[in-house]
Amino acid sequence: MFGVSTYDDKPEGESLEDSLVRLGRKEANVILVDPVKSAAVAKPIFAKAEDLTLISEMPAKDTASAVAQLVQVVGDAGVVANGLKALVTQKLLRRLCPDCKAPYRPKPDFLKKLGLEESVKTLYRVPPPPDDPKEQPEPCGKCGDVGYFGRVAMFEVLEVSPGIKELIQKGADPAAIREQVKKEKQITLQKDGLRLVAEGVTSLEELQRVFKPA
Repeated sequence: MFGVSTYDDKPEGESLEDSLVRLGRKEANVILVDPVKSAAVAKPIFAKAEDLTLISEMPAKDTASAVAQLVQVVGDAGVVANGLKALVTQKLLRRLCPDCKAPYRPKPDFLKKLGLEESVKTLYRVPPPPDDPKEQPEPCGKCGDVGYFGRVAMFEVLEVSPGIKELIQKGADPAAIREQVKKEKQITLQKDGLRLVAEGVTSLEELQRVFKPA
């Protein structure tokens, strides 16, 4: 791939910290490193955060929980607050079938409750069953009457703003970080999911299904 190099010449016994030093000398713009699962990975990453742009991944419930986990792994809230720039998470939703999705007009007070703009006049859903059971429409040739075809991702982006940074330095819990994210009107999974609903890409029912506790 143009502009992307694989770093596979790591000498035996070389640490991640030494590898990052060598990559920095090669003037790498962005470095994708191993998933953060331990202090052995997290600490070298944050030690080089001011000199290099590093991207990694980690298992977490959401972005706010990931911040708390990073502080615990690194062992220093100040290091995480100063080195972390942003966190991104995603969930997949089923796309409504473009050939058979059914429009409907929601009530204004319902839209207000959801936090959608008043300009949204029409939402979409899976076609409801006919009023008369004897009247069976032709099955959709695209989705096979499933009502959905393909998937789309919704994203949450936690940007480490001055407000978020201050909370991290104080050792705030995930709930406090989530509250600050909402206060700053940053992109959350719920907000991005509702955007996809408003654009007719997916349905409210699908959004509720994805967020339903397991």
